Amino acid sequence: MEQFDKWRDKYTGLRPFLPNRLQIPSPPKGIFLVWHYLCYYFLLPLICLLRMVLAFLIFAELCIITFVVEYPLSMLSFPPFTWIKRVYKKITMLIYCRFLLFALGYWNIEAQISETLRTRQRTIFEESSTKQIKKQTKMGHSTNPKSQTKILKKSSDLKFNSGDLIIANTNSIASILYLGFRFAPQFTVMPNTWKEGEGYPGEDGCVKKRNLITCIFDLLFNIKHEKNGNNAKKYIHLSRLIKQSKKRSDGPVVVFPDGLSTNGSGMLEFLPIFEDSNLEKDHPNRIILLGFKHIKKTSKKQMFNPSFSIGNPFNHLVSTCYPLVNNLMVKIINPIEVPLLPKPTIANHQNEKNNETDESDEISDQELSDEFEENNEISQKMLIWTEMLQESLCKGLKIKKTKFVTIDKFEFMEAWKEKEKESKNKEKEKKEK
Repeated sequence: MEQFDKWRDKYTGLRPFLPNRLQIPSPPKGIFLVWHYLCYYFLLPLICLLRMVLAFLIFAELCIITFVVEYPLSMLSFPPFTWIKRVYKKITMLIYCRFLLFALGYWNIEAQISETLRTRQRTIFEESSTKQIKKQTKMGHSTNPKSQTKILKKSSDLKFNSGDLIIANTNSIASILYLGFRFAPQFTVMPNTWKEGEGYPGEDGCVKKRNLITCIFDLLFNIKHEKNGNNAKKYIHLSRLIKQSKKRSDGPVVVFPDGLSTNGSGMLEFLPIFEDSNLEKDHPNRIILLGFKHIKKTSKKQMFNPSFSIGNPFNHLVSTCYPLVNNLMVKIINPIEVPLLPKPTIANHQNEKNNETDESDEISDQELSDEFEENNEISQKMLIWTEMLQESLCKGLKIKKTKFVTIDKFEFMEAWKEKEKESKNKEKEKKEK
């Protein structure tokens, strides 16, 4: 793979685009040789076939339910249909997504709260402060403490509702299915490709609504999402979508800022989707930061990493179903580790304009320049906030961020296809000779 050193990160040395391969352990010597061939070449392939058939049947039924029942229900935006729609979506996602995860080998998935040095120091401080408060109340002193951010100790303490914003990374089908069965959210997708020399088209904070089925196809086939022409009408402002999901009870809104999946070795740089998203003005109920990572719980070498980057989707599904058990680590970043949104600046010229009654309604050049400077300042703060957000996610997952973005992955896919064509042509020439 030396020809792909161009896509090796200079700072971390990671190559996040190379596909994962199924690695069967080498055969042992002696009596266990027969068991090795029986297990890895007969039993596991047979179980893999049965699990794939089961997963296909469940997925087909989920597709029918999504497009025949759930999609028409999503058009209803008034009670009591909003409550019926929400309950129906929760039940169907809970059943079908969990059975799909079970068929793919994810038997037990536990969500953990990330704990860092900062959270440990905060918990020690709060425990000591509560002891002091109890002493003061016994002595007759009245206290009314207020903590800005509550520290979570269990994942069950965090409840997800419509109007929340979930920011997560995506690396496999399991991450999408987990979000579906646990939260029944409103999935979104952002523009992940643009022409060279042009700015990122998603800087205006617009995203496109997706469902669970289309999100899975986006991941498996690395579908390009462009924002140009008539396609731009399908995109909606993120702050507006959060308000809409709260009104219609569509569940929390999920955003994948990395844009595309990797092989799990590193994380792509977040796209600047929050730069002009107006989240600092129109706050969601809560901002929840989620991380997904595939791990191995035994000291033995892992046969397959289900994180999907590029390749044949069918081969990836076969390799995912081949091992008996797949382990997925879900990290909920503690709210104390999630950076706070920047506060919006108050436009003084707007207040002065409202107080003055004799002036005309036309906006002066000075007011326009002041407004431009304020918007530019907020955009810069939101870019810094996005970087801090990804740093918190990387620390919680103990994974490194690379310098690559989505457009680099599409370039790598083209180079990979050319390499495969060359290798196939060489094989044909050898056979002909």
